[in-house]
Amino acid sequence: MPRVLDMSRANQSEGGSLFQFQGGKARVVGFDITNHKIPAFTETSCGLLVTLQPLDANWNPTNSEPVSEFVLGGDVQYVNQQTGETEQRWHPGIAKNRDDTMPDLGNAGDLGNEEGPEEYHFRGNVVLSHNGKAFTKHDHPKNPSPVSVLLHSMEEAGVKNTLISHFYTPDFIGLEAEFTRLMSGRVSKEKGNQITQLIVGKDGKATGGAALVHKYPVGQVGGATLATQPAATRQSTAPPPPEPWIQAPALSPASNPALTDDADAADREAIRCLEVVGKLKAGTPIQRTKLWAAINTKLFKPIAQGGLEVPAALHPGVKARVTGQSGFEGWLAETVEEEDWPWTLTGKHEDGSVSIPAGWTA
Repeated sequence: MPRVLDMSRANQSEGGSLFQFQGGKARVVGFDITNHKIPAFTETSCGLLVTLQPLDANWNPTNSEPVSEFVLGGDVQYVNQQTGETEQRWHPGIAKNRDDTMPDLGNAGDLGNEEGPEEYHFRGNVVLSHNGKAFTKHDHPKNPSPVSVLLHSMEEAGVKNTLISHFYTPDFIGLEAEFTRLMSGRVSKEKGNQITQLIVGKDGKATGGAALVHKYPVGQVGGATLATQPAATRQSTAPPPPEPWIQAPALSPASNPALTDDADAADREAIRCLEVVGKLKAGTPIQRTKLWAAINTKLFKPIAQGGLEVPAALHPGVKARVTGQSGFEGWLAETVEEEDWPWTLTGKHEDGSVSIPAGWTA
């Protein structure tokens, strides 16, 4: 099951997103390949988990929390009608960097065919395929893949084809554009309503071209971006695989981008984010997910405007540490202790809380 480098139409198969974002200006702050079990579907689906930070009319972050939306790619496996055997189809994978083509079926780069113990548990930065082909074509007459439709709308709006034809999810972070809901023409068997899917566009249409985009993603804008940095300093948006779907060797620390790529800088930035936001949240217990949401809304915003202005390349590392992703499960508690902060932590990121004394400053 080789890595799918090319997600362009030429390499899409011949063969909907679960919409939450209501449309408008937004910034891509998360872009991960993951598995998700949609209740109405027989098989678990592989697709994109897109996290969008809503922006106001002037392209500044609003106070709204980021919205994560699963965009369907295709089934993780299927039953061969001729042999009756179950064959793997598309899986999320994790590559060390943009040019790493080693992730394959059964090795440490394969994140498997299950959703995991929690929703969207396994998050990768590349797609693995049974035949090297990408998801179904965006213009397939019967079953276009919503992921292909989304990527096509991005390309129509000026996102370079090279990002799609050499697909690596961190390259898409930072895209600021108009997003809308496209009526797919298909009807949900479960709810009976027409299925919608996420695209770059306006008023339900993928029209407008480059006028829809305020800022292109880090893989395109040039300079010290995720796409142009040397491989040794790039970071993935995904954690290393906690447990591949079949027995396979675990990633070593040296091959885990979140652990090795500029780890000191990510540590410093994560601590700085906690100091700033912790001061704002002092005096009232908050959910740990809310703590991260408060940080996430300020990541791109300039310091002069009350933001954190964290370099885009460090966003994945900061997120991994604050949210306790695989490899960083105890990082927040250890940091609180090492920094001697009088914070009280309970539970894990998904269900825990943080209490910070009123008036606290670092």
